[in-house]
Amino acid sequence: MTKLFTLVLIGIVCILHAQKPIVKLEVDQTKITLGYELIITVKSNIEGEITINFPSEFVRGYDVMSGMEQEVDYNTGIVNTISYYSQNGSFKKTGTFSIGPAYVKRGKHVFKSNMVQVIVQKENVDNGNGTISSKQLKQLAFGVIEVNKTSLYEGEPLIVQAKVYSRFAPTSIEDYQTYKIDQSLDKQALDNAQNLTARKETVKGVGMYVITHDKNLLFPTGSGALQINPFKLVLRQHFDGLAVVSTGANVNVKPLPNNAPKSFIGFVGSLEAKCQYSGTCDKKGDILKLELVLTGKGNLHNVDAPKLKLSKGLIQFGKPALTEAYSFGAQGAEGKMIYNYTLQSTNNERKEINDLLISYFNPEKEAYVTLTLDGFKSTDVQTNTPITKKGTTTVIKPEKINKPTEPASSNKNVITWGILSLVSVLFLATIGLSYLRKKPV
Repeated sequence: MTKLFTLVLIGIVCILHAQKPIVKLEVDQTKITLGYELIITVKSNIEGEITINFPSEFVRGYDVMSGMEQEVDYNTGIVNTISYYSQNGSFKKTGTFSIGPAYVKRGKHVFKSNMVQVIVQKENVDNGNGTISSKQLKQLAFGVIEVNKTSLYEGEPLIVQAKVYSRFAPTSIEDYQTYKIDQSLDKQALDNAQNLTARKETVKGVGMYVITHDKNLLFPTGSGALQINPFKLVLRQHFDGLAVVSTGANVNVKPLPNNAPKSFIGFVGSLEAKCQYSGTCDKKGDILKLELVLTGKGNLHNVDAPKLKLSKGLIQFGKPALTEAYSFGAQGAEGKMIYNYTLQSTNNERKEINDLLISYFNPEKEAYVTLTLDGFKSTDVQTNTPITKKGTTTVIKPEKINKPTEPASSNKNVITWGILSLVSVLFLATIGLSYLRKKPV
């Protein structure tokens, strides 16, 4: 009996050691929405080092789990000890991708798993563009993405913000994931306060608590459909939480017309310009300075410096010095761009700066507008320069100025008049003395 028991035990051990190696690769879903999490698991009845071949489009997450579990084979009644390894992650583009194989290395032996195909689909977004549907009003809480325009020109400012509506008074927001935009663009944050306030509003006859958050100013840099994908968050009232996924928004970005003038500086909006000259450029070495001030509302921070058309004899020192004085608001970048140009004269000839032409696109008029500013002209410089004639040089000298002399006849007249004056005085004196003598005492 003892021998029989020993033989049975040896047989069981042989069966256990003779079981087929198992390396199995699994995913929690074979169809997934772009950006959502996927969990990949490798199971094996062999303990060893596990590696997985991931496609380059897969971004691995930080949640990694490993351990052991037991599975019963109901056909044979054998209990198998299974090792597992799990890795989370997500795909960064749509398409069909192959994951695997996975490998388990034990000593000199390497065991290979199967491969799994995963289809990554674009998220099916309900683009409400900020409008509220009757279906949403029936929900306990919902979110929308508000935009100030659904159609605009490239470079025109766009205001986007997240808005949450709730039937209950929320106390906090957790796990906020901002709305995502497919297109590359210039983004400026506007009034994103850390402390949010829920204000009471009546929406289509229903009393709701409303939270406004994540307000941004966008400047689309390309034309076409601008897709804004939903934001996600957990809306809490004390210890109770409710997951909220908003609707999306879609904005049509129109390209600028093709007939842009050469003086177009890339500005889209409303613009004014003025300039002021100081200094001179009459003589060689003279310095002339130009201050050009652009005042506007739009994508002012992205404009190109206007170019000057200079005549021969004028050179510009490098790029103009730029002073920026603007702020971002509901109408884009609003303020001034001040350009200071430094020019130098290289000769004494007459020279000029052509009228300054500055062109921009006005989205309200849907046309290019050109502003004209005064140019600058030097004055003629007169110099005593040699005159060349028939190979010889004649120097023009200033004429000698002779002091005028008085004629001799004028001197004689002076002497004659002096003698006559003296005789007259003596005659009058004689008559006076005679009169005094004849007068009785």
